[in-house]
Amino acid sequence: MRRILIGRQASVLFLVLPPDGAELLMRRQQGHSLGLSRQILGLAAGMVFSLLFALSAPPSSQAAAPQSPSSRPSDSALASDSVVVLTMGTLIQAQVFARDSRTASALTDLIQNRALEYNQLFTVHEKSPLTAIAENSGKWTAIDCRAAGLIEQAKTVARDSAGAFDPTIGPVVNVWKIGFGGNAEPPAGQIKAAAALVDWKKIETDLTPGKCRVRIGPGQSLDLGGIAKGWIGTELAKELEKSGAVSAMIDLGGNIALHGLSPKGRDWMIGIQVPEAERGEAFAAVSARGESVITSGDYERFIAADGKVFGHILSAATGRPVPMTMSSVTVVDPDGAKADAWCTAFFAMGLDKTLEYMRTHPQMRVLVLGADKKTVWVSESLAARVTLIDDLKMNVVRAQKPDLSEGKN
Repeated sequence: MRRILIGRQASVLFLVLPPDGAELLMRRQQGHSLGLSRQILGLAAGMVFSLLFALSAPPSSQAAAPQSPSSRPSDSALASDSVVVLTMGTLIQAQVFARDSRTASALTDLIQNRALEYNQLFTVHEKSPLTAIAENSGKWTAIDCRAAGLIEQAKTVARDSAGAFDPTIGPVVNVWKIGFGGNAEPPAGQIKAAAALVDWKKIETDLTPGKCRVRIGPGQSLDLGGIAKGWIGTELAKELEKSGAVSAMIDLGGNIALHGLSPKGRDWMIGIQVPEAERGEAFAAVSARGESVITSGDYERFIAADGKVFGHILSAATGRPVPMTMSSVTVVDPDGAKADAWCTAFFAMGLDKTLEYMRTHPQMRVLVLGADKKTVWVSESLAARVTLIDDLKMNVVRAQKPDLSEGKN
């Protein structure tokens, strides 16, 4: 494993990779400690940590063209501000860069206000559109059109993943309560009864502007935990752009949303956390700009009981935690909701079906770390943007070519 030396300088942590002497700068919240000696921005509740790009990253065919010098201030001319918000059961941490300090401060205020607003939109732990739908299950319920739109998008991913991702998983989540007070395996009868209610096909949406409605089956409930944070990150990035941000990084418990280029005028580098390792230890880095980089794993939220470990990613088919065939899955996409939902779907699908999906959907940018923590699979569309930090084996998953001989004599 390639050793990474860590040192401190003012309000940043910097990593020096000895083989080439390159530095990757990583901001930390000054004076903030969560009991970890090397706490890094974005690692309080998530798996991905963010690296401000201090290298020359390889160009990406998917990325937007860099801003011209005349339209983008120099790094030294940018003002910055940061904010930390505890909501949605995690820390949302963000850093924004603007042309002046007043704008930067206003942008962090915007993040704080919107984060709390969005929590009220998607929570299932207090009164919200989702609890209203559950209370009126079997009937049409008028709700905020933003929530209705995300429910429709969740339904689309459920369809495209053959139910591997299912937003009606709510009853099963409520039975297990992993991460929300659950500490034991539920009785088999409760699991079976909850799983019987899971069926995304029973979701109906009416997206009439200003009059949006949703209806689910009797006894069903929705849980958008596998898609909402991705949506929120993208929405926040859009609002920051409209409000004058030159660049920004938003970390929603490991779900990274980016606006524009890094303050250096180059791609951001997003480090992917080594599962179960000390915070700040990455096995890979992905260059990105103006998009979301989202990673799912099943080792951070779990129940350990009776000598067994039960992860928080639950199967819509069985009502039980999905088998662990992968250590982590990362999806990179401009649409954070899409990336978030597909991370969950791939975990539920398992390694073999995930690799097959990557072959037949080459536009999907996916990085998979195998259960052995030694093998990496990367979509061909993402491979040029991935740098492996550890001595791992990388397999590029190439597009499956159609069988032109089919139907010939």
